Amino acid sequence: MPETELKAKSGWITFYSIVMILFGFLMLFIPLAASLAATLVIGITLAVAGLVRIVHAFKTKAIGRFLIDLAIGILYCVAGAIIIVKPVEGMITITAVVGIFFMIEGILAVLAAGFWNPENSKWLLIDGILAAIVGFIIWRHLPGDATWVLGLLLAVRFISSGVTILTVKSIVSKPVEKIQ
Repeated sequence: MPETELKAKSGWITFYSIVMILFGFLMLFIPLAASLAATLVIGITLAVAGLVRIVHAFKTKAIGRFLIDLAIGILYCVAGAIIIVKPVEGMITITAVVGIFFMIEGILAVLAAGFWNPENSKWLLIDGILAAIVGFIIWRHLPGDATWVLGLLLAVRFISSGVTILTVKSIVSKPVEKIQ
């Protein structure tokens, strides 16, 4: 982004960052609401994607492709509808998937650390171990912790994104000295 464009958007970038941070802290205080909101957004997204897939199915000419697209569209709609109608159960399921994902990601990162050079591999190893531990903790405490885990993860993500954007903006905004 050219320097003049960055300066023109500087106020909006700062505003956006602050909003992200504020919403992050809000989610820290009401993680159940944030978890439910995230669950409902996922359910609505699945349902809409399913409807789009069904419409697409009716525009295909080959019967095999039509049936597959129709079946996938119905599957998406049913999954989305279940999550919308039963958001607590959807939240538990999504949280379980997140926990399993973190465990698998952590194990793969630990394995991958063996292929990196020793100086950099320690960070990947630490990251992998932490991801696996967090995943195990999430999975181990289901279904009870499902009411707050997604909200907490979203809160941390919003806060870290807001801080990162502000930090990068301040670094990029500094004038660069010309090399002579």
